[in-house]
Amino acid sequence: MLTLSACATTSFAPPAVNTVKAYDVGGSGCSLSASNKNIAQDQAGALVFLDNFLVSYRCAQRELADGRQLFQVPSALALAGGALVAALGANRNVAIATGSGAAILSQGNKYYAPQEKARFVQAAADALLCMRNEMVGVPALKPLSDQTRNIILGAKFNAPPSSAVTFEPQYQYFVMVGTSVMKVESILAQRLSTIGTYSPDAIALEIAALAKKLDDAKGQPGKDKAINQVQAMGVRTDDPEGQTLVSQSVLLGELQPKLELCTMRARS
Repeated sequence: MLTLSACATTSFAPPAVNTVKAYDVGGSGCSLSASNKNIAQDQAGALVFLDNFLVSYRCAQRELADGRQLFQVPSALALAGGALVAALGANRNVAIATGSGAAILSQGNKYYAPQEKARFVQAAADALLCMRNEMVGVPALKPLSDQTRNIILGAKFNAPPSSAVTFEPQYQYFVMVGTSVMKVESILAQRLSTIGTYSPDAIALEIAALAKKLDDAKGQPGKDKAINQVQAMGVRTDDPEGQTLVSQSVLLGELQPKLELCTMRARS
C-alpha cells in the first residue's frame, strides 16, 4: 500500500499533461479528466493549453507535499512500533525488522527528496502564472481577411491555402505560447532528473539579454522589424489592414521576450 501511494513522489518525470483536449476539473480541483473539447490553435486555445499544464503542476505540488509526509511519518511510526513491540516482549528479530523498515523509509526520503521536487514543480507553476499574466494583457488579435490571405499566398509563390494559417496572428500567438510552455516543461524535466540547480551568473546574463531584447521590441527596432515582416508577406503597410498587421506583429514581438523571461522563473 505504501509503495503504491508513493508512485507520484518517486517519479522523476514532469506531470503528464493532455495537450489535445481541455480538462474538466472536478470539485477537488485535482480530479482531472479530458473533456470532449479540442484545444484550438488560436489565442483562446493558447490559454487553455497553458491552463492544462498549470492545473497539472498545482496538483503535482499537492501530491508531493503529501509525499514528504509519506516518507517521514511512517518512519517515525515504525521506530515507535519497534520500541513498543520490544517493550511488550516481542523477540529481537521483530524489533530489528521494524527498525530496518524505518531506515529504508528514511533513506527513501533523502533519495527522492519530495520537498525538493515540490519546489521545482512550484517554480515551474510560477513561470506559467507569469506567462498567463502576460498573455491576458494582449488584446484580441484580428484574423487575416480573405483579401490579405490571398495577397500573402500570392507572395509565397501560390502556396496551398492550408499554409495560410501559419501567417495568422492568432496561430503565431498559439505557437509562441506553446513553445514557451514546453520550455518550462523541459526545464522541470531536467531539474527532476538531476535534482540540481542553475548557475546564478548564467541566469543573470540570460535575463540581461532578454531585457535588452524586450527593450528593442518595445522601441523603434521592434516596429521596424514588424514593418519588414509584413512587407515581406507582400502586404502594403500604408493601408488599414497592413497597419493592423504591423501593430499586431509589434505586440507579438514584445510578448516573445516577456514569455522567455517568465520561463526563467522555472529555474529559481
